[in-house]
Amino acid sequence: MSFTFEGSLLSIIASAIGVVLGIVLAIACVWLTNTFWTNIVEGNEIALHLTATSIVVGLVSGFLIALITYAIASYSISRMRIVEALRRISLKLSKKSRGLLPILAIILGALIVSIGFIEDIGSTAIGASWLFGPVLILLGAGFLVRAKTETRWGCGIAGLASIIYVIAFDIAFLSTYNEPAFLLFFLSGFMVVLGASVALWSGMGAIARWFGRTSVTKVAFTNPTRRAGQSAMTMAMFAEVVFTLVALSVNVAGQEANLDQAISEQGAGYQVLAEATTPLRFDLGDAQARMENGLPEFPGGYVTVQFPTYGNPGGTCSNLNSVLPPRLIGSNETFVLDNTLRFSSAQYHESSDPAGAWSELYETPTDGSIPVIGDANTIIWIYGKGIGDTIEVKDENGVPRKLLVTGILQSSIFTGSVFLSEDNLDDLYPTKAEYDLFLFRTSQPNQLIPYLEQNLTAYGIDAVLVEERVRENLEIEWSYMSLFQVLLVFGLIVGTAGLALTSAKSVSERRNEIGVLRSLGFKRNMVLSSFLLENLYISLSGTLIGVVFGLLISLVFFGPVGGQGYGVVIPWLTIAVIVIIVLVATILATAGPSLRAGRLETVEALKTEE
Repeated sequence: MSFTFEGSLLSIIASAIGVVLGIVLAIACVWLTNTFWTNIVEGNEIALHLTATSIVVGLVSGFLIALITYAIASYSISRMRIVEALRRISLKLSKKSRGLLPILAIILGALIVSIGFIEDIGSTAIGASWLFGPVLILLGAGFLVRAKTETRWGCGIAGLASIIYVIAFDIAFLSTYNEPAFLLFFLSGFMVVLGASVALWSGMGAIARWFGRTSVTKVAFTNPTRRAGQSAMTMAMFAEVVFTLVALSVNVAGQEANLDQAISEQGAGYQVLAEATTPLRFDLGDAQARMENGLPEFPGGYVTVQFPTYGNPGGTCSNLNSVLPPRLIGSNETFVLDNTLRFSSAQYHESSDPAGAWSELYETPTDGSIPVIGDANTIIWIYGKGIGDTIEVKDENGVPRKLLVTGILQSSIFTGSVFLSEDNLDDLYPTKAEYDLFLFRTSQPNQLIPYLEQNLTAYGIDAVLVEERVRENLEIEWSYMSLFQVLLVFGLIVGTAGLALTSAKSVSERRNEIGVLRSLGFKRNMVLSSFLLENLYISLSGTLIGVVFGLLISLVFFGPVGGQGYGVVIPWLTIAVIVIIVLVATILATAGPSLRAGRLETVEALKTEE
């Protein structure tokens, strides 16, 4: 009962502190979002909106989580025997629990694997089940060996086997399914970090023996080994955050380094994009038609493609809250046979056969649906669809029709739009589809833009360089990633704050140990050094795991095998900054407890508190 009362009081205090910190973090996030976002998309500033409901929900949920956690700990403490309590022996799971939990993990892993054999599920669900399930089985088997043998070698082997399996599976999956795999990327990162943390946990004793060559390093590396589970969890937290930071940095660095390739692919191989507010009634690529309409000759050599369209782009990355039907673009033979848009996936064809994938637009499914192709931002992120899914629209007469997704492109300048055949577009909107979208391939793009705007003023032509449009899209994407990185840095700061609390608690619990060390000749600076080195060992180990596997998984997904990006460029400067941030934050966060430990006098440290 005493623990329950104490836990309730502490839970109320903790939930209140959490709500206050959450409000402060929300204010910071809104400010950061507006700082990054308004530089890219004007008129999209986010307003801070706090409601009484959200604050109450935060208080109640925080109170319940803290209370449940405290109740579980109190129940474990209440079951301690008097001798264990007086000797301050750490709580450990019983042999029965140590054997039961791994078996449950193996059973759960097998159930997750079985999901991958269900018919008519997407490749992403198959990949997630066959990635997550076997890792659970491997780790469960490793901990089961530990429960039977009382040694950790089984866990170490299971952790290393999990890493090898995840990497091998990713290579096999990406080679089989040529489509976006964003979920699998982050799930793979979580799995390899988990495997590495388990392997490191199993080998902490060997690490302590290897690095414990001096009295200071022996003390520093031995204490995390005594609390291996807690240390490994802290390392895993650092590793997960750093993994995501490194992965985002690699993706952005690859895009920046291969910007010309991105411009060529996203712009379909054209240099100028033009849109008209008043549709053209003649073929802009026909010299005779231009002459009849009083237009002078185009500057430079050129190739012109004009599209009939209907509607406006149905959503963008900057506004996912109001998703309208997609703009429909009628593709023609010239564009189909001569574009550089890269496929992520197609219903019957891989990206090595883009002509075959485009030809599906001219096929007629038996169910009356209309084949369409769109980029990943449009199909996956805006509409939440995949290959074989449908998007409903209404034709000119208000009759519902289904657009069947038969192909997904990688990033393009046509976000919010889908391609379909001209005939199908004419069937849907026979009197409303107009020729108002144009692409130009020319040797003089900068001269072509003023030509179009000056000679086609009556049609309200707005022409831009494809390069500028691609840069705008990439800057929006980079602003998202920058925001995520800032939030992840907050995560690192929170992690180091937790490390500081753990260190402060450790100083209080290890007063007698500090006193013994001082009596054996440890000077103040030696005690201080051992505590600082202990915390740096935990934080930098997690950081190293995150960096190594962030680069490795990025190489698999963004490299030649995965083809999920524009190549792998290692951002050494960013990685150095991440390591320095962790190093400085750890030192600053744990300096206070470490100094307090170093200042303890021998007699004071050995004194037993009444």
